[in-house]
Amino acid sequence: MLTILAFFFPHQLSMISGLLGTKPSTSNCDSLPGDPISLPPNEFHIEGYIDFLGIQYKENFLKKLIGNGFHSHKILKLAGLLRANVRGLGLTLGVVTVLFDNIHKYDQYLASLHG
Repeated sequence: MLTILAFFFPHQLSMISGLLGTKPSTSNCDSLPGDPISLPPNEFHIEGYIDFLGIQYKENFLKKLIGNGFHSHKILKLAGLLRANVRGLGLTLGVVTVLFDNIHKYDQYLASLHG
């Protein structure tokens, strides 16, 4: 996934790597070796965001998102991450629009839970 992200916006690779908890790599491998990426404390997994949005058949979307390094909704907030790039993962335009357009609402929802 970092290889894909590096292709689209290499200047943000180190920031993305920090969010994902990995070391930046620009190799041409399809997947990163080693253990699954773990999120820092107080991070919320993408599954909670998908549940919040009420997306049906979420297993398909989760597989595509997690398989490409999208473990948190916060990755969708990165400057330079284009909707077209996420749509390139095989997601429909409607799903991509919902993913990007509701990040702030989900942040507010999470804040209300811990408020």
